Amino acid sequence: MKGISFISTIIILSAVLSSFAQEEILVRKYFRNRNTYVIVCKGFPNEALTGKPRIESAKEAALINAQIIARAIFDDSVDVFRYGLVEKYRVYRDSAVVYYVIRMNNLRQRLR
Repeated sequence: MKGISFISTIIILSAVLSSFAQEEILVRKYFRNRNTYVIVCKGFPNEALTGKPRIESAKEAALINAQIIARAIFDDSVDVFRYGLVEKYRVYRDSAVVYYVIRMNNLRQRLR
C-alpha cells in the first residue's frame, strides 16, 4: 500500500511541476502516422544525487513528464502506460531527454 501512495505522490507532484514549466519540459510532440504519437520530453536530475543515480533520476523524471503530457493529450480510452514505450533516451550533463512513443489503432481519433 505504501508503494502505491508513493507513486501517486510522485505523479501528482510531477503533474503540478510540469504544468508550471511545460515549456521547458516538452521538447516536441507529433504524430508519425495515425496510430503512432511521439512525445519528446526533458527531465531534470535530483540535485542531491551524483553519478549514475543522478542520471537515472533525470531519465525517470523525463519519462514521468512524457506520460503526464500524454494523458492530457488523449481521451481516457488510451492507456498511455500500456501502449507507450521508451524509444530512446539522450543524456546530457544537466538533463535527460526521452522519446516516448504511444502506439494504438486509430490513435489520431482519440485526441481530447
